[in-house]
This record gives sequence, C-alpha cells and structure tokens, in this order.
Amino acid sequence: MTDPYAEFDAAQARLQAIRGEARANARQAALVADEARTTTATARSPRGEVSVTSRAGGVITGIEFSEAALELEPAALSRLTVTTIAQAQHEAAADFARTAGEQLGDPSLAASFRADAETAFPQPGTGLSY
Repeated sequence: MTDPYAEFDAAQARLQAIRGEARANARQAALVADEARTTTATARSPRGEVSVTSRAGGVITGIEFSEAALELEPAALSRLTVTTIAQAQHEAAADFARTAGEQLGDPSLAASFRADAETAFPQPGTGLSY
C-alpha cells in the first residue's frame, strides 16, 4: 500500500520545482523583452548621405541627412532613404535575435529568432524592391 502522505509530499515537491522554473522563465522573458525594447542599430548609406536608426521591432527613431543628400535628385534620395531604413531595421532585428538567443541559451529558440528577424526585416538587395 502506498503512503498517501508520501504521494502528497512528492506532488508538493514537483509543484515547488514547477514554480521555481516558472519564476526563472519569467526572469528570462523580462530580460528578452528589455532587450527587444533597447536594441537599436544605425545604418548609413554608402556615401553617408542618409543615416537611419531603428529599434529591433522596426520602429525608426532617427533619420539624418548630410549636406551630400542635397545633391541627389528627389527620387534617388527617396530610394536611398528607404534602402537605408531597411538596412537599419535588418541590423537591429538581427542584433536582437543574436543577443536574445544567447541569453536564452536554447539553440532552437535562437534559430527561430534569427529566422523571424530575417523574414520580418530581410537584408536589402535580396531580390526585394524598395
């Protein structure tokens, strides 16, 4: 016959372990969320006419134009700006994916982050038209 108290103690120990894992997961999730909010990247056009800063989620936090931008035709400046925005978004998302994957220490989750970042913000010039 099984001791009901022993079964209760074992169940209680399992529950305590699950609670501990949940707290650890919540701490990790908070770190990753903070990383998503704070990761930024700045991209510059090849000749420096345009500089763009983006957060990992794609929000643009800054665009600057140098004096050289004034020499470009409006259509050329527009294309250059859109491409530089895409580059900044791609770099910020890739930086976040790498850092978050390292923090979580789960290779499959890190690979998923990288794939999601590449899908959401592909590298400019990979067959896409901007």
